[in-house]
Amino acid sequence: MVLIFGSSGFIGSLLCSFFKKNGVSYKVIERQINKNSHHNNNDSIELKWPDDISSLELEQFSSIIYLSYAAIHKSMSQKEIEDTNIFPVILLIDRIKKSNPLCQLIFISSQSALAQKKSKYGKMKFEVENLIKKSRIFYTIVRPGLVVGTPLAGLFGKIYSFVKKSLMLPMLLPSESIIQPVFINDILLALKRIVADPPLYHSCELNLAIPPIKFNNFLKHLANVSGSKHIFLPVPYKALYLGLSVIECFYKNAPLTTTNLFGLLYSEVMSIDDSWNKLNIKPSSLESFLQKIKNE
Repeated sequence: MVLIFGSSGFIGSLLCSFFKKNGVSYKVIERQINKNSHHNNNDSIELKWPDDISSLELEQFSSIIYLSYAAIHKSMSQKEIEDTNIFPVILLIDRIKKSNPLCQLIFISSQSALAQKKSKYGKMKFEVENLIKKSRIFYTIVRPGLVVGTPLAGLFGKIYSFVKKSLMLPMLLPSESIIQPVFINDILLALKRIVADPPLYHSCELNLAIPPIKFNNFLKHLANVSGSKHIFLPVPYKALYLGLSVIECFYKNAPLTTTNLFGLLYSEVMSIDDSWNKLNIKPSSLESFLQKIKNE
């Protein structure tokens, strides 16, 4: 049995559907009553967040997948980030030790954690990774690149929606910035492999993505897939950062933020071959998952 934190997000919601189709038993944590929840009462554990984490009964679970994340805004203080994204993990680690020390914690981190000084988001993921590694519990850390897939959601969904709607696309300067995408189906399959044999992946740090591609080239690929005509406009990075900063001042839930920008453009290149080999998975190519998006 698997316990999932963060089942309402992009990856979490698709993971639940994937597990259900593939016969993986799971329960999800529901932070509050949700009339539109697609989980029945037998699938969910409702709790007051994050205090009730300290009283969770974990004996029935062999693995916990932690996907919960509270969006980080430019104006957030370090304390606010710790209260919303780090403190719940501290409570969960303590509860695992007391309730089920043999349970494996699978933490969904980010490529940004490898460049922790570049953004608040990356720093937060890095700090949580360190907490887990120092805790002496059984763990697996999964670092996805930019998660691409359908239905269009998450950061990629915002980027693709912008590409489809905008006549002009910014080509960032300097142009050397790279990203490493990964297809959502490959992430779901990887998590299924991990929960099927947790000891095999104990103390593993798995980097899941494809080889690097320049961000500007990635945007051009998306432009081709969208079928629309675009004008490619060179834009200095600092100008885009300033523009996003202004937008964030007026819109708390801006479609693209300075945190997103940092994560996209200041990621460390991940070594990926050992991770995919460990999972015995051949990842989807850029061409294959762009074709799937085009066919949607």
